[in-house]
Amino acid sequence: MSEETKEFLKTPRGKAIIQLGLYFVFFVLLAVFFHTNNSRTSYVEKTPLEKYREMNNYAYSYLYNDVSYEGKVFNGKMYFTLNDVDYYYDNVIYETTKDLTMSLSNLDKLYYVNTKDVFSYIEKGNIIAKTEDYETGSLITKYHDDIDNLYVETYEKDKLIYKVILTLEDAKIEITYSNVGLIVDPIR
Repeated sequence: MSEETKEFLKTPRGKAIIQLGLYFVFFVLLAVFFHTNNSRTSYVEKTPLEKYREMNNYAYSYLYNDVSYEGKVFNGKMYFTLNDVDYYYDNVIYETTKDLTMSLSNLDKLYYVNTKDVFSYIEKGNIIAKTEDYETGSLITKYHDDIDNLYVETYEKDKLIYKVILTLEDAKIEITYSNVGLIVDPIR
C-alpha cells in the first residue's frame, strides 16, 4: 500500500469507509447463508397416498357384504362395536365384555380396515383407471393387485383419501374414513 492510502485510512473518513465495507461483506455473507439454508429446508407436501399410509387416528364405517359397523382407530389400535358387542383389534380380534377379553377367529376380513394393509395392496397393484367425479369433486383411482387378485378403488378429495373399496373374488369391502387426526378417546 502506498503512503497516501495508509494516511487516508487513518482519517475518520477512511475508517468509516472500512467499517462500511466490513458491514457490506457481513450482510452479503448473511444473505448467502440464509438463501442456501432456505433452499435445503423447503417443505415437500406429502401425497394423499403417503398421508393415507400414515393414518393412525380416525373414525371409519365398514361395509362387508351385508355386515356393516362403525369404529375408531386410535394410535393404530382398532376399536369397534358389532351387534352390540365391543371388539378390539391388534393383529388378532378380541371381544371385550366387562373384565373379560377373549380372542376370536370367526370375524375374518376385518384386517382390511388397517390402512397399512390396504396401502400394501395399492403398492403391489397397478393403476388401471383414474376418473374425476365432477359432482363431488372426488378423484377416483382404481388399482388391480395381480398377486392377491383384488381391486382397490380410492376416493380422494381435498388431498385426502376418504373412502376405499376393495373388490375380492367373493366379497366387496367399503371403508369410509372421517375425523382423521381428531380422535382423542376411542371408547366414546
